[in-house]
Amino acid sequence: MKTKNRVGWLLTLTLLVAACGGTEGSVSSTVAPAGTTATEPPATTNPSPSTTTESDEPTVIRPWGYDPVARNVEFSVIVPEGWDTQDGFIATGDVDDGTHMRLGGGMVGNLFADRCQWSDTTFDPGPTVEDLTTGFATIWGSDATTAIEVMVDGFEGKYMVLTVPADVNFSECDEKHFVGWAEAGVSDSFGPSRWYQGPGQVLKHWILDVNGVRLVIEASHFPQQSSEGLAELDRMVDSIQIVTG
Repeated sequence: MKTKNRVGWLLTLTLLVAACGGTEGSVSSTVAPAGTTATEPPATTNPSPSTTTESDEPTVIRPWGYDPVARNVEFSVIVPEGWDTQDGFIATGDVDDGTHMRLGGGMVGNLFADRCQWSDTTFDPGPTVEDLTTGFATIWGSDATTAIEVMVDGFEGKYMVLTVPADVNFSECDEKHFVGWAEAGVSDSFGPSRWYQGPGQVLKHWILDVNGVRLVIEASHFPQQSSEGLAELDRMVDSIQIVTG
């Protein structure tokens, strides 16, 4: 994503009945409706980049589109050693060898009707969780799973997975970016906030209603990611706690 787009969630480079007040959030989901292809979210029992060292102290992520009055919602996560902290997300690994992973958040405002030829295709899907899942499903088609109900740290929402098509040629897209959405509070001319890092990228979304504010948390990886890497990403997701003003 541009400089204003925060390096495109790292250019070249998705939570549940939670026990409130604990040291970690928890992520769970209902059973996907019969006949759907939804991928279950992970569940367990329970400005300049900086590289972290292992710590039990949570890192607070301020989502893109944050507003201290209208959208005063952040989230915290336990970050493993070796992850880079960026504006609005954390990331590790390399896109070229498929080890790239990232975890970030956004207050999604507009979507783009065309993900590749996206110029002048922006539209407002509506303000609710359901509106956004419907918008994603319409645009992504077979590249989206059916949204299922989740709860993250006591807040209800929907979980769905989007997958960047394996055959998309980024060089043929506007500004060579295959895109998702623009953050809330920016003009239509701002362009996309979230663009993606490569074909086949798996984008896991938790779309939550946090006291009337729609928060999107996204965890992403590539299909060739190791089981150890995926387990690390799952543990991070499982540690999430929502922070409200």
